[in-house]
Amino acid sequence: MLSLIVWITVAVLCLAGVVAAVLAAQQRYRRLSVVPIVPVVLCVFIIWFGGLPALTLDVLPALISLFVATLGIVAGGPLAALVLRLATRSTPGTHGGIIVLREHNPQEVLRGGTAIGFLERLGVVAGIAVGYPEALALVVAVKGVGRYSELKEPEVRERFIIGTLASLIWAAICGTVLRVGLG
Repeated sequence: MLSLIVWITVAVLCLAGVVAAVLAAQQRYRRLSVVPIVPVVLCVFIIWFGGLPALTLDVLPALISLFVATLGIVAGGPLAALVLRLATRSTPGTHGGIIVLREHNPQEVLRGGTAIGFLERLGVVAGIAVGYPEALALVVAVKGVGRYSELKEPEVRERFIIGTLASLIWAAICGTVLRVGLG
């Protein structure tokens, strides 16, 4: 009975993290971006200390795995944005990019980061979860080549590196939790 309560508690916390991540993607709830860290850190501690007690019901481990995968993909965007705000003290443009002066005209670069971020984190989480960590190198290479022409100014390069690392580290942690498992 106690093991079932522990499993349900972990599942509920992971679901709460997913809800907070979805809300944090919206501008007015961005402070919730730190909430998804709690269930993932809890899962890391559970794995570190030997995993959850055995359970005859396979639904909860599957749900927790689904929630952790979703956290790895969805929560990475708000977390990367938080890290960028803390590191650069700048606000994004209307399309989520960075405003730079090019030929005395303000331009927004690094647009489309949300869609690219979802795809990169999906690739990293899935790659690590199935035992193919080399997927991380592939994702970094594709992203670097795709963004190369936009990385002329130092502040753009810095923002690109910080955001990418924050996003990929988060996805790698979540993918590792899935790979190592909770059971």
